[in-house]
Amino acid sequence: MSNEIINPSSLAPKRDIPRSISVKKASSSPKIDGKLDDKAWEQAATVSQFTQAKVNWGKPATEGTKVYVTYDNDNVYFGIRCFDKNVPNIRANYANRDEVLEDDLVYLHIDTLNTKKSGFVFGVNPRGIQVDGKIDQADVMDYSWDAVYRSAGMIDKDGWTAELAIPFKNLRFATRDRKQDWGMLVTRDIPSKSEHSTWPPLSLNIDGSMQQAGRLEGLEILPTHSFSATPYAAGGYQGELNGAGTSLDHEGNFDAGVDFKYAYRSNLVVDLAVNPDFSQIEADADQIGINRRYELYFPEKRPFFLEGAEIFNTHIPVFYSRRIANPLGGLKLTGKTDSYSYGVISSYDEGVDGGPDAYYNILRFKNDFADQSSIGLIYTDKEYKGTQTGEYLYNRVAGLDTTYRFQDYYTFYMQGLYSWTEAETADGVETTKDPALYAKLKRSDGKLTLSFVYKDLPPSFNAEAGFLEKPAIRGFGLYGEYKFLPETVIRSATPFILQEVILDHDDTIQQTRHAVMALFDLEGQHQVEPCYELGIENWRGKQYLKNEVSAFYQNTASKYFAGMLLFRMGQSIFYDKDHFADPADEDDSFLGWRYALQVMANVKPVSNLNIELSATWENLRKSAGGEEVYDVWLLRGKVNYQIIPKLFARVIADQNTFDDTLSFSALLGYVYQPGTAVYLGYNEDVSYDGGVDSTGRTIFAKLSYNWQGSL
Repeated sequence: MSNEIINPSSLAPKRDIPRSISVKKASSSPKIDGKLDDKAWEQAATVSQFTQAKVNWGKPATEGTKVYVTYDNDNVYFGIRCFDKNVPNIRANYANRDEVLEDDLVYLHIDTLNTKKSGFVFGVNPRGIQVDGKIDQADVMDYSWDAVYRSAGMIDKDGWTAELAIPFKNLRFATRDRKQDWGMLVTRDIPSKSEHSTWPPLSLNIDGSMQQAGRLEGLEILPTHSFSATPYAAGGYQGELNGAGTSLDHEGNFDAGVDFKYAYRSNLVVDLAVNPDFSQIEADADQIGINRRYELYFPEKRPFFLEGAEIFNTHIPVFYSRRIANPLGGLKLTGKTDSYSYGVISSYDEGVDGGPDAYYNILRFKNDFADQSSIGLIYTDKEYKGTQTGEYLYNRVAGLDTTYRFQDYYTFYMQGLYSWTEAETADGVETTKDPALYAKLKRSDGKLTLSFVYKDLPPSFNAEAGFLEKPAIRGFGLYGEYKFLPETVIRSATPFILQEVILDHDDTIQQTRHAVMALFDLEGQHQVEPCYELGIENWRGKQYLKNEVSAFYQNTASKYFAGMLLFRMGQSIFYDKDHFADPADEDDSFLGWRYALQVMANVKPVSNLNIELSATWENLRKSAGGEEVYDVWLLRGKVNYQIIPKLFARVIADQNTFDDTLSFSALLGYVYQPGTAVYLGYNEDVSYDGGVDSTGRTIFAKLSYNWQGSL
């Protein structure tokens, strides 16, 4: 390999591009240093001949790419050679895992179970910084999943190279046959050219990339039993306002526990957590929660819930893992055998903010059949003791769901649910039962996408372990888009239409939305999306007609700066929620005028320094230019300095002008690999309403170690 001379032009796609490669076992394992000079690469299988996608579909990639694949008993190895005629334009930053998404990147999408729907994704930038996650049937990436693997990269005069070693014990694959054939898709992003290329070629007329993946054939793997144990310890001092609200009372705290994972022959995984490490080093970014009719959604970040999380996903999300807020312990089992997937979660959750302790039990079973089709069962159970009656109460939901693909371009989705609930009321305990239904028909050929959606959630349907953004509704929706590829200054243009009607179960219109928008991808890495929306909303028995215009702009042309702006302006309801259930309460709701702005900037003056600035503004007035009802800004600054690839220092400052609060946090972290890390942190909350006073202070240290082994 070290003496091989590669002509970049020889890697240009030819008319007939092979869609499969046969891999051979390496006689010696390569050293993961990014140099591609090991003998293991000389007899490795290779893929090249990359083809553009997203824009300039089917045209040869403008830069040559070659990927080498080999394996041994423990790992599958990938070597990557990316040619680039303009080396100074290569984007290659030092940062934490998953924080280099705007860099030059090569992604390896691996469908180890041959579902043609989803897969593991392992990415690397020219510095060897890792990006990993899972991709689903709709090509949505979930970056919250992390794997332990080795990578290295380097930039040279011809472009850049990288090497990866991915342990088999971190993957989930069928164990019936020792010989494995996997789906594999390789993609390369060159942000300076806004170019996305793939092996094998993707067709614009086929919906979804994983079902078009190539084949990695000939792996001979001896399935093993692997395990990992991640003990942790955390402690520090915490200061909270005393009862009079005049000063901080400080107390020390210490916590310790362990997360244990056991994988039986790769495809059956048991997670056991004792006092699990469900803490988050970095808190959720603020969202404006003022004058909101519906609950805000926050993504899951806690490791215990991320293994096999996709198994529990359903069209109506009756399991939302953040409902389990403060568990003392948890048990989870996930697995896949041939076409069957299954999952079990059981957890005891300590009540927070005066709420009762609760047991959560989640069961899931899914069977894949035909091409891109599946049928599944889900059951959720929350059991707790009433605070007033002392009786044991519950909420249970059972359901059946299916995804059925037919005639190439059509997919039908359906989910039927039934809930049983015993809950406390002013008169004692009340029992309710009700069904729910979701149905969707989608047609997509790559350019034209049409969807029709129906959802029915009756008033008594309850899913306390799930997330129902708009309960007690019957809704219809129509969505359509068409992608134009003019290959001019406008690289692509995609107009959208959205029609949505939501009724209550008395057939009274609660909300309608009629929106027209278009997304333009322009030369120079500009994206523009104007939108107009007209709607009707019913609130407390009154109907309000609303108009709104918005504009979105994003630019990522520079390796040193990226920016985004979203502006909204239009009519908005002020929701009077005081004594809402009292018919005699005077309704002070009105239709006002809202301005909203979101601005984000990402500045990278050097490769190991990242500065993120954001501002979110919302202003409500009784009319356009009229009396102000409220005005709120959320301001955030985040500075991350990567001292060395595994050691970083981070400072975050937040301001909320509505609450007149400031928060500061500083974090020093050394992350050797996922699960093995040391953190030292400091947080301070300040109120400046009528004076500057500290309202909370935390100083903490956290140590965790991920120990892995095989049986």
